[in-house]
Amino acid sequence: MKKFLHACSSLYTVFMLGLLLLTLSIRMGGGNALGPYQFRVVLTESMQNTFPVGSLLISKQVPIEEVKEDDVISMSVGGTVLSHRVVHKFTQDNHTVFQTKGDSNQRKDPFIVKEQQVLGKAVLAIPWIGKILLKLQTINGKIAFGLFLIEIYLLKVFIQLIWS
Repeated sequence: MKKFLHACSSLYTVFMLGLLLLTLSIRMGGGNALGPYQFRVVLTESMQNTFPVGSLLISKQVPIEEVKEDDVISMSVGGTVLSHRVVHKFTQDNHTVFQTKGDSNQRKDPFIVKEQQVLGKAVLAIPWIGKILLKLQTINGKIAFGLFLIEIYLLKVFIQLIWS
């Protein structure tokens, strides 16, 4: 039983540290990078059927040649980061460009995305985690998270006292 408790404690510690690191690193909408991976919170409904609002979207920097039609890319457009689906990839003035569209939008985006605007290709979306991370960035969220960590630690100590 002690080995089981130790294993659970270790897994919990790793999970909480990971959650804490993500919380500290993700900025609302802007995201942050960890190596070639970027983390962003989905803030709008333009991709609602694919990535619900509040999802944590993970994209990866890839060579532009690896981006294909039907991939979802994250791009910087006018200082805003969007993640939409590539509906057409073509060459314009000897550069690769993309026509994109949000899955929930009726029309294609009114702009062409140049290769230097592409930040990465979406590889994973985890529903609801982004909402949690955004809440944890508020003062009330930080207090609640701190109290939660203390409560779990005290529960762990209490269980160890009972089983030892």
